[in-house]
Amino acid sequence: MMGLIIEYAYTRTVPITADNVESLLIAADQFNVVGVIQLCCEFLKSQLYLENCISICRFTDYYWLPDLREAAWMFLLHHFEEMTRVSTEFLDLSVNELKHILEKDELNAKQEAAVFEAILKWIAHDPQNRTQHIAVLLSKVGAVTAWWAWVALRSWHGAAQPEPLDFSVKSGGNGSPTTLLTKT
Repeated sequence: MMGLIIEYAYTRTVPITADNVESLLIAADQFNVVGVIQLCCEFLKSQLYLENCISICRFTDYYWLPDLREAAWMFLLHHFEEMTRVSTEFLDLSVNELKHILEKDELNAKQEAAVFEAILKWIAHDPQNRTQHIAVLLSKVGAVTAWWAWVALRSWHGAAQPEPLDFSVKSGGNGSPTTLLTKT
């Protein structure tokens, strides 16, 4: 990679390929060759796909590449539904990474059901270790979706159907609400 960096110093051009971009970017970062860093970031932005956007986001966790980070995150968030269907990287996310994605206001999902399905797919990839995270992940989707998720999971595990809920506000003795959900 040093040869390419030296070539850039003389010619202000550098051949960037899918095979050399990562190691070239790391070397350019180590020696603070800003021009090569910018060219590598532009190349990576042009190579953002459903299958690699998570790894590019992760890469920017280790190197200060704010424009690339922003582009990769926006790509991931704007293509969330499609990405969860085709990316194997999605299944390898940690619970904290998935939670972080679900918390973003920019998350583009046409329906909450798509987010719910993505959560179930992620859990199903390693149910023994991931089932414990259902509550925290479902808290990131809307109340209606979370309720139906709870119903589906209970029936999936053979539990009896839940009793209907009354969503009216009950008043305590002093006029303040005591609970929002009560059994009817």
